[in-house]
Amino acid sequence: GTPINVSFNKNYRSYITEINEINIGEQTSFSDLFYYLTNLKKVNLSKLNSSKVTNIDKMFNNCSSLKELDLSPLNTSNVTRMNEMFINCSSLTNLNLSSLDTSNVTGMSGVFKNCTGLIELDLSPLDTSNVTRMNELFSGCKKLTIIDLSPLDTSNVTQMKQMFYNDTSLTTVNFNGINTSKVETMKKAFYGCTKLTNIDLSSLNTAS
Repeated sequence: GTPINVSFNKNYRSYITEINEINIGEQTSFSDLFYYLTNLKKVNLSKLNSSKVTNIDKMFNNCSSLKELDLSPLNTSNVTRMNEMFINCSSLTNLNLSSLDTSNVTGMSGVFKNCTGLIELDLSPLDTSNVTRMNELFSGCKKLTIIDLSPLDTSNVTQMKQMFYNDTSLTTVNFNGINTSKVETMKKAFYGCTKLTNIDLSSLNTAS
């Protein structure tokens, strides 16, 4: 499975509105796979062989017209990097993460960055026990009003910079049970969260 560079011709990207089948053989990286397919509304992932994939960074980068996404065909058991996976997917209102195996993921920075249409997000399916970086995880999610972090295992996380940056509708963040004993920086974590009224930071360990 030698990695190959898969890309859509930049002159035709804007014309692609639907992908009914994509089969690119056995790969180790899906990074930027659907990069800048700004008019893509539907994609069928069922033929993707993801059993060897370790990198899904920016997989749906700037897929700004995607309104729904079925992630269930993806085998993410070997994935270690999913930074900015859905960055700028501004039309997504909800994401079902229940099929994702994130047990080996270490990098989760900016996964939902600038998903400005997201109105709810259930994080309970995510195994974050090996994650070390959560910078900008929800940055720019301007319609999220509540974020419940309590399902997340953050015992190995060292970075949480700009985690909720410019989440202008956010009113409530649940940190209950969150372990921040290894966190070295939370710089500007709540910058621009002008409606945040309900937050209890008493359980956080800020000794680092």
